Amino acid sequence: MVRVALISDIHGRLSDNARRCLEKCDYIVCAGDTESLSILSEMEAMKPLTAVRGNCDWRPWAEDLPKDDILKVEDVAIYVIHNIDHLSFEPDPQRIDVVVYGHTHRSRRYYRNDVLYVNPGSASEPRGGDRARMAVLEVSGKSLNLHTLYLD
Repeated sequence: MVRVALISDIHGRLSDNARRCLEKCDYIVCAGDTESLSILSEMEAMKPLTAVRGNCDWRPWAEDLPKDDILKVEDVAIYVIHNIDHLSFEPDPQRIDVVVYGHTHRSRRYYRNDVLYVNPGSASEPRGGDRARMAVLEVSGKSLNLHTLYLD
């Protein structure tokens, strides 16, 4: 089993609880709005990192971050984008298994056309009565198990 940390909307504040969760995973997926080169570098030093640029990642260091990316873990393809409204295609379940996004600061998970969509919520600035959180996706072959981790 491979554990993939899903985190988004860090906004320059990575809690100790989030760090502990990230360290226990095999990969880290960051769906944007890190707002900190040092946090990106810290996550990259922990585990293999797939990170995309969010709307608040506008400083020069963020110019090299892609707007979207794909991570392949075992038999699962994970597509990452910050704002789901900027998704320019309908993910094909033959090629994409999971879409990870952020931007709304609200946790959400649902299936559409056999593709799992996950917004892990905000790691530092939850909205709408939500709590600071991230998620862990456990992958075994093509099998998926998703867990929410509260950070407060």
